[in-house]
Amino acid sequence: MIIPMFFTSARILVTPFLFQAIALQLWNQAALLFFLGAITDFFDGFFARYLKQTSLLGTILDPIADKVFLMGALSALGMHISYIPLWMLWVMIGKEIVLMVGAGILLYSMPAFRIIPTWHAKLLTAIECGIILMMLLHHAQFIVVWESVLYWGIFGCMFASLYVLVEYVFKIYFLVRDNNAF
Repeated sequence: MIIPMFFTSARILVTPFLFQAIALQLWNQAALLFFLGAITDFFDGFFARYLKQTSLLGTILDPIADKVFLMGALSALGMHISYIPLWMLWVMIGKEIVLMVGAGILLYSMPAFRIIPTWHAKLLTAIECGIILMMLLHHAQFIVVWESVLYWGIFGCMFASLYVLVEYVFKIYFLVRDNNAF
């Protein structure tokens, strides 16, 4: 349990430094911090499965770490880029908040409740990480990407976020209904 939790904790701990690097427009540092934070998401899952070090705390903390990390990056970027409308970022952040609050309510009311991430949600997280990293590398002038590409990438992520939200709402609804939980 120690190795996966190390990576999960590292993702949470890097978030304020990432936020600060973006706020100060230190794009090289922000890109490096984001890459390191994003790669911990892969490593915590890999080591949890490979070493068979899964735990209840880890299954709860990992998605929270993902949400805190991505919401922190999106919030900071939203304050410092002009080609992505804030409303798009707020839709994506709102989806994460709804999922976190909903999961918290379900865990409180049904302690045995477990929801397994869908492959759509995992794919969305990977794509969001890729788009955010491209934004940071673009601002660091490490790569050249048309801002319209980044705009449409975030736009696509926003719609995919809404799809994932609806998918989870239906998944949870049918799970709760079939188990007569309420």
